[in-house]
Amino acid sequence: SGSYWMVQALASFGHKDGAAYVEGEFASGSVYVKDGVKTAVVYNPGAAKTVKVHVDGQVKEIAVGANSLASYPLQ
Repeated sequence: SGSYWMVQALASFGHKDGAAYVEGEFASGSVYVKDGVKTAVVYNPGAAKTVKVHVDGQVKEIAVGANSLASYPLQ
C-alpha cells in the first residue's frame, strides 16, 4: 500500500525529466514535468541545508531542510 501511494504521488507531478538531476551530500531526487511546469522532488537525509538541481543547462540551488522529503517548483 505504501508503494502504491508513492507511485501515485510521483505520477501527479507528470513525467520524469531524464536530463535533469539533483546534486548534494547524500541528497537524491528527480525533476518532473507536467503541463510545462517543472518540479523537483528531493530527499535530503543529511545535515546540509541546500541542494543543487541541474535543469535546462542551469544550476539552481534550493533550500531543503535536513532529514526531509519535499517538492519544489522550478520557475
